[in-house]
Amino acid sequence: MARRIAAVVMQAIYEINEMNRRMGTGHIVGHNDLEQALTPFLAKEIAYAETRVRLEEVKAMRERSRNWLVAREETLYQELAKLEEDLRHFG
Repeated sequence: MARRIAAVVMQAIYEINEMNRRMGTGHIVGHNDLEQALTPFLAKEIAYAETRVRLEEVKAMRERSRNWLVAREETLYQELAKLEEDLRHFG
């Protein structure tokens, strides 16, 4: 991530230098320039991280559900086998 942040900062510096060259100005890269450059990038990174966390939560829920269903199926299978055995004693 540090590499991507550095790339965003360098892009902001490059764009300001290009603007200075075109307009003949001497704008110095400042806090506000970097904030404007980094805000959309960091918002996207935060959204990505939140999505990854949610994905892991959903995967964990799915795994718990799957485990519960397998356990329930085994319980029902055992009950069915017991009932069939009980019926054989009556037959």
